[in-house]
Amino acid sequence: MKRFVAYNALVALAFLLLWMLLVFIEVRVGRFRFLTFIYIGSLALVFVSFFLASRSALSSWSKHPLALSGVSSLVMSPVLIFLGGILATKFKFLVGGHL
Repeated sequence: MKRFVAYNALVALAFLLLWMLLVFIEVRVGRFRFLTFIYIGSLALVFVSFFLASRSALSSWSKHPLALSGVSSLVMSPVLIFLGGILATKFKFLVGGHL
């Protein structure tokens, strides 16, 4: 179970850092159209990444790693996307951006 938490925490941290980097580039450098496409693509990639990380962590001790990975991906991904959106908005205000 420690592996499950560690792998999924790394996935969550990676996406939060990616979104913060996108916000920082948008505020400090300028608005680029491709940043929107990177962000939208990352939202779909969150589901896949959580699924693969969970499957990798659960494959050694679970009888049904695919089912558990799917359920955990469907639960954790919307939570991360919601909280990541809130944190990205707060970070945008912190670095001097506005809506």
